[in-house]
Amino acid sequence: MSEVINANPLVQEELRDFIKAPRAGTGIYILDDNPLPVGGGNIAATQKELAVGTVMTDGSIFAGISPDTGREMYLTAQDAPLTYTFNDAADFAKSLTAHNQNDWRVPTKNELKVIFDNRAAISGFMVSDKPAWYWSSTQETSFSAWAQRFTDGHQVQRGENMASLLRCVRS
Repeated sequence: MSEVINANPLVQEELRDFIKAPRAGTGIYILDDNPLPVGGGNIAATQKELAVGTVMTDGSIFAGISPDTGREMYLTAQDAPLTYTFNDAADFAKSLTAHNQNDWRVPTKNELKVIFDNRAAISGFMVSDKPAWYWSSTQETSFSAWAQRFTDGHQVQRGENMASLLRCVRS
């Protein structure tokens, strides 16, 4: 059962009667179409699950559930401003403070696929008529890592010194 946290004890009592246990591994729900924070970063719910692409009150975007951790994934509202080598992408994400959060990182290969699959609902990717490669944090060798092309979803190993786009994630 989700725990309701709200400064108003009357609201807590009313919400406790309506919150359902989250689907295994998600903990994401919505109350009357307005996200409401509760314990552990979850969202309270009475009627429907939080939709991918929902802009949260802090400006980050709900991107789905991480296949690696089973936790909610949130993205920055926009891609990072430049293209980056693999190590520069990791450094940028690690040092990023956005949407009042400072625990951003490069998504894993599996998370990047979820983000690609949900790209229409998330929007804001720098995709045009040219290939748009995005880094994952998943290294294949000491000199290559996985990236995904957002024009068609193809995942490949790219040399870590090649420049690719970045959308930071937190979970």
